[in-house]
Amino acid sequence: MKPKIYLLIIAVIILFFTVYFLFLKGDSEIEKVIKSLNAQNYEMAVAKLKELLYEDEENNEAKALLLYAQVRKTFDEEGVKTFKKALNIALPNLIKIRNLIYQNKLNEVGYLNKKDKEQFLRDSKDYRQQLAKHGITTQDMNELEELLKNLCQIGVSNLKLSQGDEVDQTLYAILLAGNSFFGNKESGTNLLKLAKLNEDAVPLFVFCGEEFNNDLQKELENDETLFGDIAKHLVIKFLVQNEIKKLFNEYPKMQSAKDNLSETNYSLSSYLYVDYKNNQIFYDKNIFSSYLDILEQNSKAGIDVKVNLYENNNIVCLYFYDIKGKRYVSKFYSFLDNNLTSIDFNETGSTKKEFFNEKSSVRFASYNKENSQITIVTDKVIKKTGYRSEQRWNPQKYYSSYNRSYQGGYDYVNVPYEYDDISNSGKIYLLNKDKADFVSEYGNTNETSEDKFMGD
Repeated sequence: MKPKIYLLIIAVIILFFTVYFLFLKGDSEIEKVIKSLNAQNYEMAVAKLKELLYEDEENNEAKALLLYAQVRKTFDEEGVKTFKKALNIALPNLIKIRNLIYQNKLNEVGYLNKKDKEQFLRDSKDYRQQLAKHGITTQDMNELEELLKNLCQIGVSNLKLSQGDEVDQTLYAILLAGNSFFGNKESGTNLLKLAKLNEDAVPLFVFCGEEFNNDLQKELENDETLFGDIAKHLVIKFLVQNEIKKLFNEYPKMQSAKDNLSETNYSLSSYLYVDYKNNQIFYDKNIFSSYLDILEQNSKAGIDVKVNLYENNNIVCLYFYDIKGKRYVSKFYSFLDNNLTSIDFNETGSTKKEFFNEKSSVRFASYNKENSQITIVTDKVIKKTGYRSEQRWNPQKYYSSYNRSYQGGYDYVNVPYEYDDISNSGKIYLLNKDKADFVSEYGNTNETSEDKFMGD
């Protein structure tokens, strides 16, 4: 009988504690804060959260909710009322914090160069100091990342924002994007649904995690999709990342073309327009872990990417510097029908899939969608002579009849000087999907062989 009595006593104790926690204990302090936030009583929520953090400065949930409460309170105080205005204010900070999260990971494993590391430390400390002014203290970027992850999880699950005003909906969309970034697939899908009702949410797609790309690819199968260019851009980014993995196998010593040009001639670098410089294309969970593996073999591994979207074609450009071959390499792709295909450039009976140059990148210059012509150019530095006015002392500038002698004075004279200028020469091709046929050439005809385009 005794064992049965013990089991009964245990069952009664369990029942008592269950009833106590469910019905008698009442709300936890965090739950009370969430109720205040849902009632839009931000002043009370801020005060309570600061009280909780005074008692326990390690309370990460309280820090996360305090960040939300401070943001929401600030929007109210500054009279922000619309989705678009709230997002325009938030977006630069979202981009900054995403970059800091990835730079922190690179810094931890020692793969930021000295210049980038110094910039990262300045930016991360500045961001965390701004949060500290509002009562949100963090030890380092890892704690800040965990704080943001908690905020996204709590916000999506517990804050009643989806049916609120436009600012509530903005913050809800941001929290969905963040939750997707941290690995929650359902949040990405819900953001896609929200964006179909409010196109202003579309820019947040860029923050979503790896699973989100599957939803976008399905969306692009619909010719009447509402998302157009942003969906194309993100799907292209995903496909480019797969292509880059292959390129690193072929060119294990590849580095950023733009960074290398900056070291040799900044003017040349400024002509190379890209969307993703050096390691920025890798700030994505689809490829970041693979990039870390690549960095183990090549600590300066990098590549520059440009995405050009047009009605009848989409052109993707990859630029990098091949240390082993001591040359710049350029590759161009077409994105059509959800596929990324290397462009074949046909000229005088031969076909090129990539271009090489020893001094600068062969770069995309323009695309004429009316006649489907693509222009690619190569830049080079040329010496030119200019003239500037300078003061020069002339001892015989004036003659004094009284003194019967010359008196000096200053003349303004044109003095020659030499400066660097950039010239370019290019080739025009007729582009039909992934085939480009040579049309004509323009530019400096007195190039040396090393200045001209070189193919494989």
